[in-house]
Amino acid sequence: MNIGIVGTGLVGGTLARQLARAGHKVFISFSKTPGKLKAIVDEMGVNVVETTPEEAVSFSEVIILSVHFLSMNDAIRQMGDTKGKILIDTSNQYDIKLPAGVTAASEVIKRLPEIKLVKAFNTHRYSDLLLKAFHDPLFIMPYSGDNAEAIGKTAAIINSIGFEAFYVGTLKEVYKQEMHGVLYGKNITSAEAIELLNQ
Repeated sequence: MNIGIVGTGLVGGTLARQLARAGHKVFISFSKTPGKLKAIVDEMGVNVVETTPEEAVSFSEVIILSVHFLSMNDAIRQMGDTKGKILIDTSNQYDIKLPAGVTAASEVIKRLPEIKLVKAFNTHRYSDLLLKAFHDPLFIMPYSGDNAEAIGKTAAIINSIGFEAFYVGTLKEVYKQEMHGVLYGKNITSAEAIELLNQ
């Protein structure tokens, strides 16, 4: 699959490496650290290409947006036309204060109302993305979304890098995997996740 990553911090950079190892073609963009994109390309080889955010969006079936909220508006301005695109949002509300009942995912939709949004890769630290992959039994990676095509492709991406895709529900249920949610920050199996959700 062609996957564009906008934001190559700890989570975005880790995902770029894992996805390339899994055989995906990865288009990386938007780093505030000079030389970081080139370093990832040099490390991973032909499966990773350095691009602009607009090119990453244009070239890819799925976009992963992995930036802090303080940088999000800048990143979005550089992404160009995102209408109808599948976008996986990894963000958490670390640097934005939200009213009670408002999710980080809803803030992304507010900025990009015409995307097919899926929330994923926000529940684990970047080190867990590396160290907990392909655990036996597999740990889950929670994801939430409304669009069938988008959630199907997200599940395939999650499974390809050594986690069990665990569908939490529609974006109305996304709070369960965001900060302070029952599935946030946990390395657990699907059976353990179901038990938590049923409590």
